[in-house]
Amino acid sequence: MMNRFPQIKIVSGKIDQKGMADNSELQQAFNDTQLFIYNSGMHFNSFWPLPTVLEALIINKKAFCLYGQSFDGFKDDVKDKMVRQLSNAASIYCRDVESYYYLRDIGINAPILEFGPDGCFGIDLLNDKKAEAYMLKQGLESKKFLTVIIRTNAVGGPRPEKLPEGDFEDTSQYPLGPSQKDFYRTKLWIDKIKAIIIEWVEITGLKVFLAPEVYEEMATAKKFLFNQLPSEIQSEVVLKSEWWNMDEASSMYKHSRALVAMEPHSCIMALAHRTPIIHYFSLQHGLKAWMFRDIGLPEWLYNIDEEPYTQPLKALMDIHENYERALKKVDRTMAFVEQRSKEMIHVLKEYQVLG
Repeated sequence: MMNRFPQIKIVSGKIDQKGMADNSELQQAFNDTQLFIYNSGMHFNSFWPLPTVLEALIINKKAFCLYGQSFDGFKDDVKDKMVRQLSNAASIYCRDVESYYYLRDIGINAPILEFGPDGCFGIDLLNDKKAEAYMLKQGLESKKFLTVIIRTNAVGGPRPEKLPEGDFEDTSQYPLGPSQKDFYRTKLWIDKIKAIIIEWVEITGLKVFLAPEVYEEMATAKKFLFNQLPSEIQSEVVLKSEWWNMDEASSMYKHSRALVAMEPHSCIMALAHRTPIIHYFSLQHGLKAWMFRDIGLPEWLYNIDEEPYTQPLKALMDIHENYERALKKVDRTMAFVEQRSKEMIHVLKEYQVLG
């Protein structure tokens, strides 16, 4: 980040509900703040503890913006509190339209409540040197391999009898101790992804790069997917066995012919570097998947719980066989994202001037 933004200053620590920081450097930053931007994500839901910083911002009369967030629904006992807090936001940008309608329905009346793409679409960090050295070592040629990324319910250690204070109690998105039902669902997902890999190799003759978006899925991808492939297919699949940084991942996605991922942010990174994507998602992982529909790519979005692998495979082969058309679709989508993002940033700059 500091290579990309030399003037940035990174400060660590915690702020309590009154705006008191646990160190002087963070306290000074908070005191001097004119505008607080809460990054893109899905932190406002029933799955995880709600951020306490909003209360501190309101008490200290700080302008704040929620940038490209998803809102997957609040528990009943905190809904009224969140309505009050979020209505104090200077602006709220929802990265999916479902979240926008949810906030409107529960009574959020922030001055600006609008659709706004995930901030990750602005990513422009690359590490071509490292990625291209890896490709040479693994026999991968630019635009001649498919990148595949999974997300499962098979990671995590045994669930403790009592969760630590402040930890999330609803583990439906990422089970801490996977049950037999979680493993069964994982198998259904993996079987569909495995079928796509097999048919891609057989039809195109091109290789597959099995990559991680999160560290926890690396062992799972090896055990449940790579090791289960037929030997003749496995020889055409490159398994990423070392963890990597975002810049190297971006370069690998840039060199991919296409990307099929159950995780959304690798899809975002690929699009940002002009690579077509298929997002094969589960609604168990939240509303965020709908962002691809809302930026204009509904035909590259498939529900892995409901739709057979033949549907995303058909879309993938259409991308492969009509590549220039697919690239134009990416360009149109990114033009929309960039224009909308410029509009959002223009509004944020106005807050700085007013402050």
